[in-house]
Amino acid sequence: MPCLPTGPGTTRQDKRPEYEFHRHFLQHLQWRCPGQRWVLKAPSHLLALEGLLQVYPDACILLTHRDPLKVLASCASFTEVLRRGFSDHIDKASIAQEVRQRWVEGAGLAVKYRQALGNLQQQLFDVHYAELLRDPMSMVRRIYAHFDLELSPSAETAMERFLLANPKNKGGVHRYSLEEFGLNPAEERRRFQFYLDFFGIEPEG
Repeated sequence: MPCLPTGPGTTRQDKRPEYEFHRHFLQHLQWRCPGQRWVLKAPSHLLALEGLLQVYPDACILLTHRDPLKVLASCASFTEVLRRGFSDHIDKASIAQEVRQRWVEGAGLAVKYRQALGNLQQQLFDVHYAELLRDPMSMVRRIYAHFDLELSPSAETAMERFLLANPKNKGGVHRYSLEEFGLNPAEERRRFQFYLDFFGIEPEG
């Protein structure tokens, strides 16, 4: 699940057994509907890329980069929504601390993987959120080219139609802020400055 906070030290655990189960589960789901590849989305994979690559050695990985302050507020709000379904007591400050710890660690791992993976660099592609919003199809073409995948005319047309039919905020705007979770934007900006500088990410304001 994306954005869910975890306890301290979880990224140091061996994730291979979980990904082996993950693969078997996906194989079960596609038993009667085979395809060429799985397309998965979960920011939490960033915290376990070593285990993921042990089980999926040919994985093509997109690292999506956005202003961390927007990510923190979004993940905190999403975590609150999930917890309200199971508890009458929600501690927003606790949620904020857990989410912050998780994504400071995730930001550090993003830098580490870019610096240390060497011959696996071809399996990684950096997607800057601002560029994706400005020209989604240009980014799609760059992704396909990077991984040497064929982008058929029919697939490109289907994507363009989807974009036209589903503009940003079509389903409404989900409003949230760092302040409602007791986080100080200036302090959080300093905490993530190393990540912003490394990937050249512009603050979203």
